[in-house]
Amino acid sequence: MIVIQKYGTVIEANFKMRGGIVGGVKTSEVFSGLIGLTITFSNPAGACTFVAGTGVSGQLRFTEVKAQMEAAIANLKVDTTDNAMFAFLHATDGQSVSLAALPEQARRILGLPFNEAIAGLWLGPPDGIKPRYLEFVSEYGAVYVSAEV
Repeated sequence: MIVIQKYGTVIEANFKMRGGIVGGVKTSEVFSGLIGLTITFSNPAGACTFVAGTGVSGQLRFTEVKAQMEAAIANLKVDTTDNAMFAFLHATDGQSVSLAALPEQARRILGLPFNEAIAGLWLGPPDGIKPRYLEFVSEYGAVYVSAEV
């Protein structure tokens, strides 16, 4: 089956085509309320419970959140797209990032859906096995990617 996916930018499309998950919060701001909360990933498997950083009491900067998550969860890469959104990728090419449906408050703070299963979809090359990328079109401020799943 062929599906068409819509993304806001080429950068976001690239992260998601590589099996990543993108959250909707600004990473240029500090994060309040994360300390003591946990976020759990199914793939790569692992969890991160946030601890106090070096900044203002009760707040973490993006660099601290990134460092804590990458240290706690092997093969998880945490990045940002133009300081606008979180982006989570699996360090192993061909693997997607996923989170099981868990009621974790840290998800809300990071801009991820609360208590919902979330899974990235890694797209292989057009001549590879499914799911695979077919083509993309950039039009009117959006990127459309067609994929065979």
